[in-house]
Amino acid sequence: MSDQVEPITFDPIGTVTVTADDGTVHLLRRPTMRQWRHFRRAYDQAQAEARKTLEALHGRLNAVKDADVGDEEMVAVQAEIAAEAERLREHPMWEQSQPWLAEAFDQLADVPLPPDPDDWPAWLGTNQGLPERIIRHWQTIPKASGPTPTP
Repeated sequence: MSDQVEPITFDPIGTVTVTADDGTVHLLRRPTMRQWRHFRRAYDQAQAEARKTLEALHGRLNAVKDADVGDEEMVAVQAEIAAEAERLREHPMWEQSQPWLAEAFDQLADVPLPPDPDDWPAWLGTNQGLPERIIRHWQTIPKASGPTPTP
């Protein structure tokens, strides 16, 4: 039997427990309705921006493929797409989840994350799907009766 602790636990009472590599335990309590709406909107906005960027690139590429364009325009479009691809490489999609996680931990956790995401465990800082999993957990797990236990 292993002594390892699961790094993220979606607790049956609606809280989320995150155990950092150094053993620090962060307990995210359930948000109020106002906080839930704020975090849901922030997540949706980040996802919409990412989709819009990718759809614009895809649409531009399809338009050029379908049109009978000259070599100069084709080179210009390829340069535009390459520049946008480079921007996405410099700022990967998972970086959009870091501000969300930092704010959620600041508002809801008993122990906040370090201020610099470079000091977070990599499995936490690069997990772009974690905000959605946390939001889904908050909205699908009914609150247990009685007060939320404290650690």
